[in-house]
Amino acid sequence: MVTLGLVTLLGASAAMPAAGAYADEAGAALGERLAAIRQFEARFTQTVFGARGEVLQNAEGRLAIERPWRFRWEVDAPYPQLIVTVSGPDGERIYIHDPDLDQVTIRSLDDSLSGTPAMILAGDPDQIAIQFEVSRRDTDGGELFELTPRDVRSLYDRLHLIFGAEHLERIEILDSFGQMTQVSFSDVTLNEPIDPARFSFEIPAGAEVIDDVGDAAIH
Repeated sequence: MVTLGLVTLLGASAAMPAAGAYADEAGAALGERLAAIRQFEARFTQTVFGARGEVLQNAEGRLAIERPWRFRWEVDAPYPQLIVTVSGPDGERIYIHDPDLDQVTIRSLDDSLSGTPAMILAGDPDQIAIQFEVSRRDTDGGELFELTPRDVRSLYDRLHLIFGAEHLERIEILDSFGQMTQVSFSDVTLNEPIDPARFSFEIPAGAEVIDDVGDAAIH
């Protein structure tokens, strides 16, 4: 199974006490960038590099995001997997479907995305300064934002969001072991309506269900 760059840290980090929304100019600039993204669809390629720069994993697939909290991460290759947020009468849930294992895992959205890169893209931009320290620097034709988790229990050390002139181009996740997960986006569509059916899920007949919230009927 490949590492899931934007959502691999599901449940790994807890919310931190408020630090004040956008305590600095870098945080404010990032908040403005993200607030302008209401819908985001793209193809992605993901590469995990080892501490010596060697390639450990590759994956590719499709991503769809609609604020607030609608998120679909679909890996096509090398191993199919779908992670999608679904709204139900008891709140927001995350469904994780592994076809090769014929398995579906259900988790609470609040517990799963706190402090993750997915939270940054799909959640409230005002929460970023609560969970991260933010710095900014110019790049060739764009800008890079570096986010450092305030929670010392986080499984990654730093997160880079690299914007080009028009849109988010790449995310880099650096962990304490010296590994880097790089997610690059192509065929990007911004702020166009997304079919609501993409944020729904039907549990396949016969699939094993690991229900962490006790409401597998939601789909």
